[in-house]
Amino acid sequence: MKKHLVVVIAGAIAGWLLYAFFSYNDDLSKAGGNVIPLLISGLGGVVLAYLVLKINSLLNHLIPWRTNVGLRMLLGIIIISLVAFSFIWSGLNLYSSLTANGAIGFNHYFSPLFKLCLLIFIASIIYQVVYFALHSFYVYTMLHVEEVKAQRKQREYQLEALKSQLSPHFLFNNLNSISALAYSDALKAESFIRKMATLYENILKDYGNQLIPMDEEIKNVKAYYFLMHSRFGESLELNIEIDEELLKSKIPPLSIQLLIENAIKHNIISDDQPLTISITNDAQHIMVANNKTGPRLNVASHRIGLKNISNRYRLISQKDIEIDDGLVFTVKLPIMT
Repeated sequence: MKKHLVVVIAGAIAGWLLYAFFSYNDDLSKAGGNVIPLLISGLGGVVLAYLVLKINSLLNHLIPWRTNVGLRMLLGIIIISLVAFSFIWSGLNLYSSLTANGAIGFNHYFSPLFKLCLLIFIASIIYQVVYFALHSFYVYTMLHVEEVKAQRKQREYQLEALKSQLSPHFLFNNLNSISALAYSDALKAESFIRKMATLYENILKDYGNQLIPMDEEIKNVKAYYFLMHSRFGESLELNIEIDEELLKSKIPPLSIQLLIENAIKHNIISDDQPLTISITNDAQHIMVANNKTGPRLNVASHRIGLKNISNRYRLISQKDIEIDDGLVFTVKLPIMT
């Protein structure tokens, strides 16, 4: 609404200024008094203003400012100047034809039209410069707003992932493992506590980061696997075969760890049905795969996992993860350098 009000006011003012410019010619000022030409000039200015606005919108679509500022501004000045002059000239002829003046010729208004051409050209230059400044500010503001929204979303997803690791169920299982090991193997219980402390320290440290090095994520994964292996023994196996050069690439924190957690959470793990998880890579992806031993019943879910990882990848890299739910469940995470 505010935009249309500005266009109407600016167009009407431009039309009245145009009327003042031509009012020095007796043929226009005498026809129908001063009121009717003034109203027609204001209405014509509003129509021309909307026409210019539409032209700018089309040019923005065909030649965006960000791709070629010079060409976009030059075409805007030329096209708007030609359209504005043609519109005004046609309006003058139409108005004169409908009044006692009859059709007018170019020679009749050569001097004022020549001056008008210069004024329109200068006005087009000023308009395009101002439009470019306002358009750039608007685009910058919108990009900043979208960036803030994306950062906020990213924080929300990272907080969800953190909640998964701090869930009472996860802590309860680890404390039970410590309690059992304290009586059977004190040294292993000590190692368990140290690994658990290291894991939580790293998780809390990485919470504020969108990306962490791959080798840091793998280190956390190994600490997490140590805790799980203490619970499930040889029924749980983890194989990691990542190219060494990829260890310096970036990855959203807890991405691989959440996938391993999901595999453990949703599969039966026993001596008869062992679970094997592998972490490998190809040229474009980090692949986390596990065999399917059978669904576990009464599994508590915090609705984290795949959706959380997918949303974070989409926000950070505009890429989607790939899921292959066949005989082997595989999730492919795009490699980010």
